[in-house]
Amino acid sequence: MDALSIVAFLTTTILAVIGLSPSPNAAGLVGLLVVLQMHQRLFSKKVDKLVSPWVAATIGTTISHLSAASNALQASFLSTILLAVISAVVSVIPIAATHIDAKFIGKNHRYTWFRLAGPPAFWASTWGVISMLTPTGRLLMWTPVTGMGPYTWISPYLGPWGIDFIVAAWSIVLTEAIAIPLSRHVQDPEDMRNIERVTPYTDNPDEPAHRDHSSFRLKSAFTIFLLILAIPSLWTSTIPNPTYTSITTPFTVGCALPQTHLPYMSPHSPTLHDYIMETRKMTNAKLVLWPEGTLKFDTEADRNETLNRIASDVLSIRKGLHVGVGFEEVSPEPRNKRASKRNGFALLVDNTTVLQYYKRNLVPSAFKLDDDMPKLTLAF
Repeated sequence: MDALSIVAFLTTTILAVIGLSPSPNAAGLVGLLVVLQMHQRLFSKKVDKLVSPWVAATIGTTISHLSAASNALQASFLSTILLAVISAVVSVIPIAATHIDAKFIGKNHRYTWFRLAGPPAFWASTWGVISMLTPTGRLLMWTPVTGMGPYTWISPYLGPWGIDFIVAAWSIVLTEAIAIPLSRHVQDPEDMRNIERVTPYTDNPDEPAHRDHSSFRLKSAFTIFLLILAIPSLWTSTIPNPTYTSITTPFTVGCALPQTHLPYMSPHSPTLHDYIMETRKMTNAKLVLWPEGTLKFDTEADRNETLNRIASDVLSIRKGLHVGVGFEEVSPEPRNKRASKRNGFALLVDNTTVLQYYKRNLVPSAFKLDDDMPKLTLAF
């Protein structure tokens, strides 16, 4: 790798660390997309175009999530390995998207609104479709949740699709602004001969002036359009209302997490009795949630008996309390003549189960601990 490739690799890694944290940052993502698009324009070798930014993005994502994932499993090195694998898989998507954009949308096209708005629309659609097809939704995806600033007002109306469009649109604007000056400083003659077009398309290279002015006006109009989208933030507020006002109704939510490993206790996994006693202590909460998969049932009768016990020991004492219980049970419809399990949720209010819900798409893989030995199991 030459000096420019090393700088690009390090820049991509640093921006991935900044932009792809557990709470992705908009500014970091814009900078990361700019670097990825410049990869497609400045490097002719396939390894520089695809593998190098993919490895850099994977390393950056792994580093940014390392602290949060280190305690996910008893063995920290397994957490790191799983995190690296997931980061590598997710990073393939944006690398492929920018490559398709450079190859089919941005290459050898006249400067039109499609040339500028097409890549952001493609970027937003890619993540939107993938989030609907995967059971994990937008977890680990390149959608910002912080730092949107004046564009925060868009989220309630267009959701993550609109936010993704804004991020990609600003990356296009910045890429167009720095692509031509930066390309003139590329030292490798091979790269200079094979560099993809970063100047406006023209049938007559000897007379490009009028087309340059046209492309400049178009890019300026697109930039103004993005700035106009920020104007509504001047009179809209994204600050939530105070908890106690005349126009709000406070609803306190709590999570039951029994402390079963205190110094004066014998360490053990929380039991049904522990969760019941912890729930009874939470006198200020109107809704108490139990963690997912807290209870495990083998039969429907076992499930109903346990839910009735929760109602009699908790709900009969506190009227109006809501208790959300996550459980795992044997499915009544086995797959391939083998018993299968499903994750469910039950909401109990006033001695009655008012809601029962079962997941349709489980997380594709999960670590389960058995006798202190981690085992990878698949759950579909």
